[in-house]
This record gives sequence, structure tokens and C-alpha cells, in this order.
Amino acid sequence: MNPLFITVNIATAAFIVSLFGANYLTQRSLERILEQQNKTIDAKLETIRAEFRTEIGGLRGEIASLRIELANLAQRVERIKRQLDKIFKPVLPGS
Repeated sequence: MNPLFITVNIATAAFIVSLFGANYLTQRSLERILEQQNKTIDAKLETIRAEFRTEIGGLRGEIASLRIELANLAQRVERIKRQLDKIFKPVLPGS
């Protein structure tokens, strides 16, 4: 066999093997980058969830106080209505 032919075949085989190796290393690198991004996104989402939970808790407190205030107003309106009913009793004409 011709030494040039052997050298070319070995170089071609080495090139092909190096392409597979480079592809594997690139894939591993991308997997690591994606894992890091996923962890970062998960951390940010957890922060947002915690903020929402805090805000929702605050809103629930405000809603509870508004319900109490609304109940108090309803009682006052009912009391005023009863007082007005006592003051302005309907009277039939001629009575």
C-alpha cells in the first residue's frame, strides 16, 4: 500500500473521530448551560411566587377589613331606616 494513501485514511478517520468528539463536547456544554438557565429561571419564579403570596395575603387582609366595614355600614343603614320608619309612619287620609 501507498504510504500517502494510509496517511490520508488515518487523517480522515482522525478528522471524523474529532468531529464526533467535538459534537459530544458541544452537546455537554449546551446541557450545562441549559441546566444553569433552568436553575436561574426556577429561582426567579420562586421569588415571584413568594411575592405573589405576600401580596395575596395583604389583599386578603384588606378584603376582610372592607367586609367588616361594609357590614357596619349595612347595620347603620338598617338602624337609620328603622328610625325613619318610626318617625314617618304612613297615615291614612282622614284618620
